[in-house]
Amino acid sequence: RNGFDPVYGARPLRRLVQQAIGDQLAKLLVQLEELSGRFSEFDGFVGELAAKREEVHDALAARKQTLLDERQARVQSLVAAADRILEGVGRRTQTFKTADELNAYFAADAMVLKAKELAERMAGLGASVKADEISSKVISARQDALRALRDRLELFDGGTAVVKFGTFRF
Repeated sequence: RNGFDPVYGARPLRRLVQQAIGDQLAKLLVQLEELSGRFSEFDGFVGELAAKREEVHDALAARKQTLLDERQARVQSLVAAADRILEGVGRRTQTFKTADELNAYFAADAMVLKAKELAERMAGLGASVKADEISSKVISARQDALRALRDRLELFDGGTAVVKFGTFRF
């Protein structure tokens, strides 16, 4: 129950598991310290307990690093997918003739929505900087497309073959 969120689904479960691992590590280390205190006069036990403490700590630290590496790899694959989507969005935006068509495209197109959803997933994985970067790229793509459309409408007459400058046509 603690690992489910209506917005993020089971993503908080990972954080809950990481906290549980950290709590268990702390408990194990405390228990090993207590054992070290009890058997401090026996040198053989103290050395073995210290070795076990290091072994437990190293094993849990390695698992934690593995989880972090897996999360980072997942974030990188999401970033690559979002970049590919945004390249396609950039090509598609060059075909629109009016600002209304362009705005409707950014409001309802599945690929644009998918890029936004990927940014939300990255935020859920704890990569808020990458998520903000993708969200900014979506906003920037829309602004760039609107600017390019406005330039096309103001600078060209009848397509891109004739440039207009005031009343002159070149």
